[in-house]
Amino acid sequence: MRPHPAVLAPVLAAALAVTLAACTPAGSELEPVAEPSPSPTATAPEASGDGVLRIATLLPTPDDLAGTGPARIAAVEAAVRDINASAGVLGAPVEVLHRSAGTAEGDRLDAGVADLVARGVDVIIGPSDPALLDRMLPLVQEAGIVVLVPAFDGAAATAGTEADESLLARLRQSDPAVQSTVSAPEAYDAVVLAALAAVLADDDAGASIAYALPRALADGIPCASYGECLSVLETEPAILVEGRTGGLAVEATAESDGLIVGVAAG
Repeated sequence: MRPHPAVLAPVLAAALAVTLAACTPAGSELEPVAEPSPSPTATAPEASGDGVLRIATLLPTPDDLAGTGPARIAAVEAAVRDINASAGVLGAPVEVLHRSAGTAEGDRLDAGVADLVARGVDVIIGPSDPALLDRMLPLVQEAGIVVLVPAFDGAAATAGTEADESLLARLRQSDPAVQSTVSAPEAYDAVVLAALAAVLADDDAGASIAYALPRALADGIPCASYGECLSVLETEPAILVEGRTGGLAVEATAESDGLIVGVAAG
């Protein structure tokens, strides 16, 4: 069972809310909120995961943001392959699903979230369209799912970074037709952050992942990949995930209680 939203809200807000940067329609912005520090009185949520970390993409199609979708989906697939090649998360392979968010005017978003909730998804790599994020908020609050938005600074899309040759080759293993790779590194890093937060929390539930996210970006030993960070944690208490982008900045959207978090190159 997932914690009730009334319990989730203060815990997640005290822990961290992350939004990954991505392309946002001109003139459409969300109000940012200052990145909170973990409260000394906040306590870790009770473990409520089922032992399997499930990550889903929920990206817009076929609107003007769909151009970033294929690369993000391929990046998520690549990250999950790499994580599972390093023994998965908490001893189990990560599962990945993909659904369409449709457009802000359509009803595919609600159906997509409902399906992902029914399938026990813990983390959604979500759209950077503020209208879609606003509609998602009450749905993920009810379910206790954390939404990570690539190339997003908590208020608007960032330019995003492009994949280097190494990541591009990985993306094309998933989708040979991938052309634009803008924000693919941020999508890859979002998955790695979520997986490492689950390891640090020793729980795969969304609430635990949200609570542990700051620990993945603590003042610890820098590490770039999931496997490298796991190796560091064998001998050191703290890590600083630098990821594919070489540095990450995270910030929550306003009034999201830490459930919608942007992840951008820092």
